[in-house]
Amino acid sequence: MLHFPEFFYLKIFYHSRNIKNKTTMATVSCSPSLADIRALQADNLDRLRDSLQQINIRDVVPLLVARNVLRSYEMGALYAKGSDEQVDALIDLLKTKNHWVGPLTDALIRNGKAPIAKILLELQNGK
Repeated sequence: MLHFPEFFYLKIFYHSRNIKNKTTMATVSCSPSLADIRALQADNLDRLRDSLQQINIRDVVPLLVARNVLRSYEMGALYAKGSDEQVDALIDLLKTKNHWVGPLTDALIRNGKAPIAKILLELQNGK
């Protein structure tokens, strides 16, 4: 589950009078918009860029394709890039996707990059 900074949550209190003149209070929480979530995740990917340089893209991308985060033609486009450009291209692709955090974390752990996965989860949780 993703945790967002406190400013994403807005509590609205309202008072209304009913027949017995009792005051009632209700709390309405606003969840972040998709644009806000994508902006936060894109920022986290940029922070993780140096750590992702340590991974072999060919170990991670097939798992992302299997989990339907990436398409096979996107995998081919990534493999066609030079080794220096692959991580940047992967980050650019992930910025356009909605549900990539879990599959990427899983792929990192399965490929022995648990410290990088831990950093990703800490960034997502706002720590």
